[in-house]
Amino acid sequence: MAFSAELLYAEPAVFGKALALATLEGMANSYVRGPRGRKKGATLQAVLGQAERAKHSGATDDEIRNRIRKGTTDPPHVHPDRVLRVNQLFFE
Repeated sequence: MAFSAELLYAEPAVFGKALALATLEGMANSYVRGPRGRKKGATLQAVLGQAERAKHSGATDDEIRNRIRKGTTDPPHVHPDRVLRVNQLFFE
């Protein structure tokens, strides 16, 4: 993760929210890519937990959905059934 210098010197609540959203995006990305070789990938429960953490950090529902959408659409070699599960939970 890379954050701007402005964000690094922002108030702790602002930085915490940005960190929670970035971690959520990475967790969603890891989940939809699934197990690869020795890496097990994230679980759906981990994605839900990160979404809850982002919400407690002050992120809006739209911000959470946007980060999940970005995390699930960018990676190569996604598992379509995992993308479907995430979409059912957050976008329906």
